[in-house]
Amino acid sequence: MAYGGSGLVATSLHYAVFCLVLMWSDAFNASVLGAFLGSLLSYWLNANYTFPSKDGRRLSKCRFFIVALLNNVINAVIMLVGLGNFPDFPFSIQLFSTFFVFLFGFFVNLCWSYSYE
Repeated sequence: MAYGGSGLVATSLHYAVFCLVLMWSDAFNASVLGAFLGSLLSYWLNANYTFPSKDGRRLSKCRFFIVALLNNVINAVIMLVGLGNFPDFPFSIQLFSTFFVFLFGFFVNLCWSYSYE
C-alpha cells in the first residue's frame, strides 16, 4: 500500500511536469524531465516512508537508482518510438509507458532494490 502511494505521488509529479513542460517543449523532453524528477521524489518517499531504516540500515541508493535509471531509459525509449509512430497522441503514449514502467519497476524493486545491504 505504501509503495503504491509513493508511486502515485511520484507519478503525479511526473505528469504535472510533463503537462507543464509541454507548454514550451516537446513531449519527449517533457516526459524525460518528469520521469527524472519523479524518480528523485520516489526515492525520498520510499526511503523515508515505505522502507524506513531498520536496525540502522538504509534503503540501497545504488540499487534504487540503477532501477530508476532503467525505468527512465525504458520510458524514454517508449516515448521516442511511440511519438515517432503516433506523434498526435503524447498522453496515450505516456500512459502506456507509465503502466509498463510501473510493472517493470515494481518487480525489480521488490526482488532487488528494497532488500537491505
